[in-house]
Amino acid sequence: MMKNTEKGRSFDGWFSGRMYEWGTGLAGLRLRFMRTAAMAMPLRRGMEVLDLGCGTAALGRAVAERVGPEGHVVGVDLAEKQLDYARFVTADSSVPFTFHQASMDALPFEPDSFDAVLSSLAFHEVPSEVRRGALTETARVLRPGGFFGLVDWSRPRFGLSALFWLPVLLFEHNSDNWKNTYPDLCQPLGLIQETDVYLGSAIRCQVFRKETS
Repeated sequence: MMKNTEKGRSFDGWFSGRMYEWGTGLAGLRLRFMRTAAMAMPLRRGMEVLDLGCGTAALGRAVAERVGPEGHVVGVDLAEKQLDYARFVTADSSVPFTFHQASMDALPFEPDSFDAVLSSLAFHEVPSEVRRGALTETARVLRPGGFFGLVDWSRPRFGLSALFWLPVLLFEHNSDNWKNTYPDLCQPLGLIQETDVYLGSAIRCQVFRKETS
């Protein structure tokens, strides 16, 4: 089931792990989509990457193909059962994976720890104050010159896949995602927008680069 907590929705219980992947797969969010998302980001071999709201490590597995065995993918999520499944599906990976149960606005990492911080379809699952805290934490743990890659739904442009998001969109016209407030929220933190592309009719990929001085 899905539990609502003060830090956001936690996908635990029966709707976690394999069932969660089956459900998101019906929405077209399979590994192929995650590979497309990873290709839209300036990932390089050997990078240390943090995945916020990693879930079953769907994006993390696509990222691992880009950073290679020299890299390292770290995931954080609220749901322990999601993390258990993520550990299971990455156990045989040649790329090191590490997972932590934590909220994205309270990260257990030192400043300047990562070359990239990513999040895929997790920001809309948390309250506004957690999103803002997550951006502050992202700026803290990113190394200068590193980047933040945000993949999430946004105001639809066209296409049938937007119908999947319709139940959410009907009640979210004033949200950060609908208005895309992220460039304005990121800039004071030294995260400057570098790219902004749609990966479909309603899912957007934005990259923000941390200033070096």
